[in-house]
Amino acid sequence: MKSKWNVNPDDPTTIARLISELEGATYLLDCLDDQEAYDYICKLKQKYYKEYFKREREYKSNAK
Repeated sequence: MKSKWNVNPDDPTTIARLISELEGATYLLDCLDDQEAYDYICKLKQKYYKEYFKREREYKSNAK
């Protein structure tokens, strides 16, 4: 990942912010009954939740 606009790509908080946006998108897509887009965003959320927990573990182990 590249660093841009004062965002640290290695910080787990960056991924958490992305997940937050994706959660909002799934809510709106559910309200709009767009099942195809809803399923796609859910897959993205799953990918980034895994990435978040991986980075969180790495971050905590490096802090010690």
